[in-house]
Order: sequence, then C-alpha cells, then structure tokens
Amino acid sequence: IRGIGNGNLTQSGGEPGVAISSDGVYLGQTALALTSLLDLNRVEILRGPQGTLFGRNATGGAVNLIPNLPTEHTAVGIEVTAGVDPTTVRTAGYLSGPITSDGKLLGRVSVVQNYNQGFTRNLASTGPRHLDSLNNIAVRAQLQWLPSDDLDMRLLVEHQKIDDSGVATFMIGTPSGLLQPTPFGPIPIVGADFGDPVAREQGVTDGQRDISATTVN
Repeated sequence: IRGIGNGNLTQSGGEPGVAISSDGVYLGQTALALTSLLDLNRVEILRGPQGTLFGRNATGGAVNLIPNLPTEHTAVGIEVTAGVDPTTVRTAGYLSGPITSDGKLLGRVSVVQNYNQGFTRNLASTGPRHLDSLNNIAVRAQLQWLPSDDLDMRLLVEHQKIDDSGVATFMIGTPSGLLQPTPFGPIPIVGADFGDPVAREQGVTDGQRDISATTVN
C-alpha cells in the first residue's frame, strides 16, 4: 500500500509497514492473518499513513479483518476443499444462534483448518520433506449480550496456531564460489545450494515455523 510492503518478516521481532488487525486487535505476526481469514464479514483496507487510528506499523496503511457476528437465528455452515500436487486439505465451519430463549444472549463458534504439503521439494537428507507448506488452525468463539436496545456487549476469543516448514528461499544471479555483497559487507557463499526455482527444488537442513497467538476482546 503506497509502495510500503510487508518486509522484514523473517527476523525475530520483524514487523511490517502495513498494520493488520483482526476485529480491531493488532496482529504482531502477519502470518497469523492467513488463519484469521475464516467466517469473515468484510475486509477493510485503508491507505496510509494510519498511525493516528491504528498506532505504529501503519505508515503504509492498515488492513482490518471483520468477522461475522452471532445471528438471531440458528445458522450452520461447513466447507471442505481438497487438492493434489501438492496434497491440500482445507476445512471450515461455523455454528451461530441464540443461547437463551429470549434471544438476548447470542453465540457463534468458527473453526478453520488448512493443510498444504508444500510446493518445493527438499533435496537434503535432513530437515522437512517439503517447503512452502501450510499447517494451521484457528478457532474463534463469540458471545453477544443484548440486554436492551441501548446496550450491546460482545466477547470474542480467538486462538491461532501455525506449525509448518516455512517458505523456500532461492539464490538467483550470483555464481557459486563468490562473495555475496550485503549492507554489512561481503559474505562467502562457497558451496551454497542455490536451489532450482523452476523445478521447485531446494536443499536445506532445517526449516520450521511455530507461531501461536490468543486474542481476547
């Protein structure tokens, strides 16, 4: 947004220049936004700067994910997606409706699970078999209390977890055996495995992403 993207995400503590929020709660790890894309009512995108309303990391703008609210009538939804090459399984569902007979207490539970084997094959004998994989789950529960026409109170609890091999990285354009220039000086890359982005093959000995978060608002 406005030329400012979501860089610096590979470092511990690295945060983007575009703030991403789930129902108004800021997500420090933007990878969690993928698991938040469940049972959504709308996505708000604002061009920056938005620091006045959304605080830090909103120089480029802000993205706000707004979930569906509990309904006055019982509603159920289930979605299943499957694919091959790579193996993909995605399931999502929700249950919404009144909890009390007078309809003043409403509830909604939403769940999404996403698994993708990965697009890139790992040539190393150790480490994950595939990179660019997905393995995440998110659960959201809401309670909405409507005691009168003038009072509306809502409690939202959401838990998200990502446990996969992360993304594949390829070196392109620098011959093996030379020094790679960096802002901190040249570093040796002798014997480095550049990988093949066309064949989607890379050799790494490790690679794991384990992120979890719980939000209450």
